[in-house]
Amino acid sequence: MKFKILACAIAALCGTSKVFSQNTAGIQGLVLTQDNKPIKGGVVTATQVGVKASATAAHGTSQGSGSDGSFSIANLAAGTYNVCVNMPSSQFLDPCHWSAPVSVTLTSGQVLKGLQVKVKQGTTVTVHLNDPSQLLSANEGKKAGAHMLVGVWTPDGLFHAASVSSKGNAAREYSVTVPYDTALQLSLFSGFFQMADSNGKAVNQTGALVPLQFSSLSPATKPPVVQFTVTGTNGSK
Repeated sequence: MKFKILACAIAALCGTSKVFSQNTAGIQGLVLTQDNKPIKGGVVTATQVGVKASATAAHGTSQGSGSDGSFSIANLAAGTYNVCVNMPSSQFLDPCHWSAPVSVTLTSGQVLKGLQVKVKQGTTVTVHLNDPSQLLSANEGKKAGAHMLVGVWTPDGLFHAASVSSKGNAAREYSVTVPYDTALQLSLFSGFFQMADSNGKAVNQTGALVPLQFSSLSPATKPPVVQFTVTGTNGSK
C-alpha cells in the first residue's frame, strides 16, 4: 500500500512538471547588425517587465563552421519582456542600455519565433591609469574607500561603468563601449586616491569629467586613449 501511495505521488509530481512545461513560453530569433548581418556570441536575456527576477539564456549558434546569430530562450512565464543582448569585449551596444529595448508579450505556452534583435556598433573608449608608486594594488581591498570609479555619463543622466581591460603593477586600463553621435562625459572618481590628468593638473575631489563625442562619419578613427596618473592618497577613512 505504501509503495502504491508513493507511486501515485511521484506520478502526480511528474504530471505537474509536464503541465508546467507545456504552459511555459519561449523566444526564438536572431541577433543582427543594423545591416542584417548575423552576430555570433551574443548573450541574450529576457527580463520580465515589472518583475525583479529575470529569465536568462545563453545565445544559440548555428551548426557547422559558422553562426547564424540564432538564439533560443525557454521556460518563460507569460508576460511582457525586454530582450537584451550583451556582447562582452566587443563594440556592439546592448539595446537595453543604449537605446529602446526590444519588447515582446508572451502568452502561456507561446513560443515566439523569428524575433530579430538588431544591435548598433559603437566605439571603445580606453582610460590608461598610470600608477608609478603602485598605490592601487597597495590599498585596494585593504583600506576603506580605496577604490576607483570609471565610466561615462549619458545626456539622460545614466552612468555606464567601465571595466578593467588590463592590469599591471604600475598601470591599469579601463574600457567602455559607447555610441556614436552622442554627447557623453567620461568620469573618473575616487575619494581615496589623488590623481592628475595628462597635463599634470590635479583632479579635484569631485573627480574628472571629460567631454566625449565620436562621429559616425569617421568610424574608422580610433578614439584617443585618455591618460591619468595616480599621484597619492587621501589616507584611510
